[in-house]
Amino acid sequence: MKTLTLLITLTTLLAFTGCANKTKQTQTQQTQTEQTEAAAPSVKKTEIKTLYLKITHEPSVNADGAYLNAEKELSETIIKKLRVKMRRTNIITTQKPANGLEANIVISEFNYIGTTPQPFPAAATPERAKLGAKLTVTDIATGKSIRKAEFGTSAKFSEGIFGGTSTAQIENLADKIVSRIN
Repeated sequence: MKTLTLLITLTTLLAFTGCANKTKQTQTQQTQTEQTEAAAPSVKKTEIKTLYLKITHEPSVNADGAYLNAEKELSETIIKKLRVKMRRTNIITTQKPANGLEANIVISEFNYIGTTPQPFPAAATPERAKLGAKLTVTDIATGKSIRKAEFGTSAKFSEGIFGGTSTAQIENLADKIVSRIN
């Protein structure tokens, strides 16, 4: 009897907290520069010495406390991943340097769904956790756009009542952004 009660309790808890960590990812838009690089793999990439990372949001995104926390987490995650992949690169977030690359990330869609249990009326209407961003990598000295990409993540309803958590989406988005910057 105790085992059955424990099993029911755990199942209910997982259903109401959004147990999934898988997210649906979309990635679109490849610039002419990237198409040329893909066609000519013999071109040697130069090492990036300085990278200016800038994260903003579109006016349609509600910049509440959950958004600000997610933006901070996204910035920290991207920087951590960049430091692993680009060890010799100086990553700047405060002031735009004279040389190097600028990675401008604009959050285009944000719908945070937390992992804490919600009261029944809120829990009865499942929502999709969404996170979308646009990336533009620009040579600071020339002002020339090098890469552009759009990314999006959203949780599937079948992955739990609340779908994926925002943290899993931030990790996925950071991986995609870092792979495009590098």
